[in-house]
Amino acid sequence: MKGMHAIVLFLVTLLLAACVAESIPKVSVQQIPDIPMGSKLKELALDKIVIKVRRGQVIGNLQQGALCIPRGELQWDSGRIIMSDNDFTDAFLKEVTRNGFDVAGNPDAIFGDENASRADLVVGAMIDDIKGNMCWSALYGFRGGDAYVHVRWQVYDVLQRKVVHEVVTAGSSDTNSDGVSGMDDIVVNAFVAATTNLLADEGFRTLVMGEKNPEVQERVAEGEKMPQMKVSAAKDVFSKPSDAPPGVVTMLVRGGHGSGFFISPDGYLLTNYHVVQEADEVGVRLLSGVELVGKVLRRNRVRDVALVKVEGRAFPTLFLRKDRPAVGDDVYAIGAPLGEDMAGTLMRGIVSAWRKDKDDGLEYLQSDVSTNHGNSGGPLVDGKGRAVALCVSGKSAGNAQQNINFFIPVDSALEALSLEVR
Repeated sequence: MKGMHAIVLFLVTLLLAACVAESIPKVSVQQIPDIPMGSKLKELALDKIVIKVRRGQVIGNLQQGALCIPRGELQWDSGRIIMSDNDFTDAFLKEVTRNGFDVAGNPDAIFGDENASRADLVVGAMIDDIKGNMCWSALYGFRGGDAYVHVRWQVYDVLQRKVVHEVVTAGSSDTNSDGVSGMDDIVVNAFVAATTNLLADEGFRTLVMGEKNPEVQERVAEGEKMPQMKVSAAKDVFSKPSDAPPGVVTMLVRGGHGSGFFISPDGYLLTNYHVVQEADEVGVRLLSGVELVGKVLRRNRVRDVALVKVEGRAFPTLFLRKDRPAVGDDVYAIGAPLGEDMAGTLMRGIVSAWRKDKDDGLEYLQSDVSTNHGNSGGPLVDGKGRAVALCVSGKSAGNAQQNINFFIPVDSALEALSLEVR
């Protein structure tokens, strides 16, 4: 009789233990509709994944023994679960590409990938809740578990420079998932399920399925040459440098800005390659504050120049001076140094020298005119407001500018892009 009481007491104990086990929400995985054939998907990039669950926070039960009886608390990022943002980043990128979406750049590049600048949309995620139970045996080690992840997503439009979509998804997973060898795998699989539900979200898909720039972009490698292209020259010539700023624009790109200037009233403008990099489209802000979409038509990485086109006509255009000013001549740099709100800034200096790079043999105009980050791609004009060069780089000691700045001659920029302006 005593033996029977002991068995009953043991069974009651097991039942009570099961009752106090943390209940993990189960989330269904939505079906992702097929991507129509021929769709021009916008390219995605992942900015970052932030985990807002604090280290040591209790997320569920730590269960032990052959019967997985709750024995204590399961804590996040402590003891049995140690994970990093990279675990979720890798899982996100694999799930996105597996489902046929385009990811800009190579996420495995050690030193970064300039092709990431091609992204039209940038995704950010905040994991604000994680729940999980894990069963552990001293004899067999990990025996099983389940997990739930809650994610807040934001989608940032690079051209509009603002968040255009926000959505919340969740996902769950358990030991029955593929490739599970520990609790880390179960948590990652729950996040993958949340990612799948993002890809199935109608608002997200509407953004990604938006029309891409259909124009063919022309890139040139060292030693190659693009077909000759002719564009119309300026109709009216400025008489002084202070007339030129309306023909100078601010280039709005992912993570910053640069400058550029119109070389044709038909909307063609020059800037640096390192400003646009591999982007297909960039934002172009006129001095008036009007913002337009610019399509990158040509680029030459070696000479660090690019040709951008905006729709419209009768843009204020800089006349291009193809003969080279003499050392000592006055020159003026125009652009948006340090900040977009500094657009149209006019700085004065002189031509200090003409230099040839010892490594690539390319020629540069050296000037003491003051330039800063944001001037890149902007024009250097002469005393009559004619563009003679593009701002490209400068020397500094620590954070101090040395007034030793370098510019790409206009004639060299046109040659590098196979452009004829007339």
